[in-house]
Order: sequence, then C-alpha cells, then structure tokens
Amino acid sequence: MFLGILFTILWASGAVSVKFGLLSAPPLIMGTIRFLLAGGLLLLYIYFFKKGTYRMPHTTG
Repeated sequence: MFLGILFTILWASGAVSVKFGLLSAPPLIMGTIRFLLAGGLLLLYIYFFKKGTYRMPHTTG
C-alpha cells in the first residue's frame, strides 16, 4: 500500500519538476539525470531493504 502511494506521489510530481527543470537544462540532460537518479535509488533500496532477496549479477568466464 505504501509503495503504491509513494509511486503515485512521485509520478505526479514528475511533470511539475520537468516544467521547472526545462527552464534551466536541456531535455536530454534532464532525462539522463532522472534516469541515473532513479536507477541509483532503486539499487540502494534493493541493497539495504531487500538484502538476500535479489542477487547482484555476476559475470561468468
């Protein structure tokens, strides 16, 4: 339930942040920063809260 509410709040705030952000940065830079930030936050969430549930990828060779 909490994750659903958090997702809704973050999704709704995305449009507002893009409107303000486009005044100071190009769209490609904004998209790249949002992608890297979201990916980093998800990796931290998995590492700290779901430790042992998901395995990190390993190279074989």
